[in-house]
Amino acid sequence: MDVDYPACAYGSPSAARTVVLFGDSHAGNWFEPLDRAAKADGWRLLVRIKASCRPIDAEQIVAEGGHERPYTECKAWREVVLAEIDRLAPDLIVVAGTGHAFPVDAERRVLARLAAAAQRVVIMRDTVWFPQEAVACLRKTGDPARCEWPLADTLPPNDFPRTPQTDLPPRARVLDLRHRICPDGRCRAVLDGRIVMFDSHHLTASFSRMLTGDFRAVLSDVGR
Repeated sequence: MDVDYPACAYGSPSAARTVVLFGDSHAGNWFEPLDRAAKADGWRLLVRIKASCRPIDAEQIVAEGGHERPYTECKAWREVVLAEIDRLAPDLIVVAGTGHAFPVDAERRVLARLAAAAQRVVIMRDTVWFPQEAVACLRKTGDPARCEWPLADTLPPNDFPRTPQTDLPPRARVLDLRHRICPDGRCRAVLDGRIVMFDSHHLTASFSRMLTGDFRAVLSDVGR
């Protein structure tokens, strides 16, 4: 059962302040800008990401070999990481996950535990989902202007987080960067000369680095 992860530190590894990036592969959307922000502002960054393992307290499934099975290692991994976070008591946790249809209490239990451990918790609103894979669309059409969609057509049917801001723990808040990915209500495969997604819902490293300033603002807000 794969519950191990490398004990790597990013950002400024010897810094006194610690931020943890926690979640499934959608948390990986924010690694590049958060790493750059942590380096610039003197934070140690710990990354705790497991693919297809949403940061919620629910039994999840995973596709494997053309079939679905209980994702038992997700639950085991999540408990290991949450116990580590309890011990670390980090200054900040940035948590992100793929939208889900599980009972909202499954999400709230994890968010409450994170908020009890950390000085501040920032919950990333899930990214948009392009109707087509960005690179495939560009390859097929050869024209970036034919690879853009209204924002309303890219919103996932299930969101993360599902918990309203008013019901979040006092030290937790939602950060929604969809307007940065899809300015003016349009989602484009290419924005400012960079391909936005490497599939339909994971940001490219080159585009996500453009969001570094947003995460520097998050770091500077902690402790105020």
